[in-house]
Amino acid sequence: ELIDDEMEDPITFAKKLVSLQAEEDEFDSVIKQLRQEIADTTSAGALEGKEQQVHLMNFNLAITGIAGLVGMGLAGWITTRLVRRARELLAGVHEVGKGHLDYELTDVSQDELGHLASGFNEMVGQLRVKERIQDTFGKYVDPRVVSHLIEVPELTPPGR
Repeated sequence: ELIDDEMEDPITFAKKLVSLQAEEDEFDSVIKQLRQEIADTTSAGALEGKEQQVHLMNFNLAITGIAGLVGMGLAGWITTRLVRRARELLAGVHEVGKGHLDYELTDVSQDELGHLASGFNEMVGQLRVKERIQDTFGKYVDPRVVSHLIEVPELTPPGR
């Protein structure tokens, strides 16, 4: 239709051409504006995504640090308890070695160190019985008989 009009009326054609160029310029302006909005939205989305990623990484780092500190604290607490109990047992061994047979471990639990402490207390109890036998009978009975009583386990009550 534009070409047919050009042939008939050059002024109308020129006006339509100017009008079309104005519409093209307006359309180009709208397209340019849309492209800018898309670019701005994309940039804003990318920036927000990066900010969220940094936030999540910081959160992850904080949680990892807290977990590490709690784990180290728990490991330290458990180690301290185990070492304390082992040192108490060692102190008991030293005391009994010095002849203090009244020493008894009070921290007896159901774990390995508790079983060891129970065995230690039982051993000290047996030493007390043997010492009592030796003190009591040693005054009135031949030392060889007393020695035989102490050395024969069947004659000594268990756990005493």
